[in-house]
Amino acid sequence: MASVQVSDPARCQAVPVAVIPAASSKASAILGGMPSALDRIRQEQAVAPATAALTATQPVNCALPAPAFAQPAPPIATIFALTAPIPGEFLASRRLAVAHTAFDTQWERVSHAALGASAIRRLGFATGGDLESRLRAVNGWTNAHVRYVEDAAQFGRADYWADAGETLRRGAGDCEDIAIVKLQLLAASGVPRDAMFLTIARDLLRHADHALLIVRDGERFWMLDNATDTLVDAGASADYRPVFSFGEHGKWLHGYETRKAVTPVPAPMPITDAPLQIALSPALIDAPAIAAPQIDGAMLGFARFGLGGQRSQKLAFNAR
Repeated sequence: MASVQVSDPARCQAVPVAVIPAASSKASAILGGMPSALDRIRQEQAVAPATAALTATQPVNCALPAPAFAQPAPPIATIFALTAPIPGEFLASRRLAVAHTAFDTQWERVSHAALGASAIRRLGFATGGDLESRLRAVNGWTNAHVRYVEDAAQFGRADYWADAGETLRRGAGDCEDIAIVKLQLLAASGVPRDAMFLTIARDLLRHADHALLIVRDGERFWMLDNATDTLVDAGASADYRPVFSFGEHGKWLHGYETRKAVTPVPAPMPITDAPLQIALSPALIDAPAIAAPQIDGAMLGFARFGLGGQRSQKLAFNAR
């Protein structure tokens, strides 16, 4: 089990939170998989109104196996997910570099299986010019030419990441296969590999686990999703809660910020009086010690994860 440390423990006061059993099945994937009716109600209460509705072009119930994680006890006040962009980050989250994830072997295999320039010429994609135009072309073409098929139906196993060449030959794949094709097509067209991120996320509207391709374009990020042919600004959450991402130079666990609703009082209450909670999303990691950022008047929460059916817990600290 990975431990979490803060840079100055003397400044922190532990706040106990509930401990719940870990999920154990594929259906209970990254953020609890297929939740119970009560869990769905809690999730709906914990999410702000959608920033934009996306029209699905393919099925997106893309279940991905992932390790158990800790959830906080249901709060008394409704918690609203932060949807505003964070400079230098995407999907309204913050990335925390980690050493290992459960998908490292698969990522290493597919990320190094590049497509040649001949594939780009054969498919008719441009190798230069406007980046947004290339992103739209690759996103729309891949969504149209790669059918969504679950790994169990295609490979007879719960989870398998196919490389881009294999997916193109079959003309079928699940959400991470489709995202990998887009990554390799864009890389072959000249997009820097260190500007692209394969992101595993939770679809908060459909209650499903999903995979996306995020591409950095200067100071902004774009999301390429098999759920829509539209190129989506990935600065805000877009109804997704990212869990972890893979890139050319590392792997990251995503943290997200939530803000508790404050009961109305006669006198106006400054927004800075509302506690801010930063909670890490789930993943099986083997990370080095983590130095907690110092935020005055904020409550910092870090998750600590267990294996399989072990129990997990979430630790929170009040910064003084």
